[in-house]
Amino acid sequence: MKINKKLLAFTSILCLLPILVGLFYWKELPAKIPTHFNLSGQADGYSGKLEAIFFLPILMMGVHIFSVIVTSISPKSQNIGAKGKVLIYWLVPAIMIPIQIATIFSAMKVIGSKQLTIGIGVVIALLFIVLGNYLPKMKQNYAMGIKLPWTLDNEENWSKTHRFAGKVWVIGGLMMLIDVLLQLALPYVLIPTFSVMVIAPLIYSYLLYKKQNPTP
Repeated sequence: MKINKKLLAFTSILCLLPILVGLFYWKELPAKIPTHFNLSGQADGYSGKLEAIFFLPILMMGVHIFSVIVTSISPKSQNIGAKGKVLIYWLVPAIMIPIQIATIFSAMKVIGSKQLTIGIGVVIALLFIVLGNYLPKMKQNYAMGIKLPWTLDNEENWSKTHRFAGKVWVIGGLMMLIDVLLQLALPYVLIPTFSVMVIAPLIYSYLLYKKQNPTP
């Protein structure tokens, strides 16, 4: 897959947007900024102002560039498709930029930690819904998708596994979204739901593999 250098440069620079926001509000920010929150919305991890404002966006930009390059040089990257390419270039910026900016506003008490946690939960839930809709359309490749020995070796297994996973991820994402918005028993819903979303497609794919390759 050929790298779109202009788009990569634009999205990479965009990853640094939280630095500008942090510098603008620098004097109003506390020395320690909450950068990690538990499911109850309580801060349980802090970073220094310098680290939170500069290091995290730069790290995010590095992860973004690395993911685009690795994806572009992986085997069968041409199978990713137009929508997959959009995801590759925009996934990290679209998720991390609003989260980091919201973290800055939370540190200044403009928004509460609970509202920040809800916002992060909504972003993650919507991400799973979007990915769930895309999974059934994804062709075999070594960069994105459910990459198991039997899915990469068998196109039918890949296709059926991703159709199944797409449904599971959309349903799971909707359950997460409802639970986050209603603020129900988050740990008892989010953790089991996420576990099912990860494990169920793997089991389905393996059972399909065994059916396609019965032991003599």
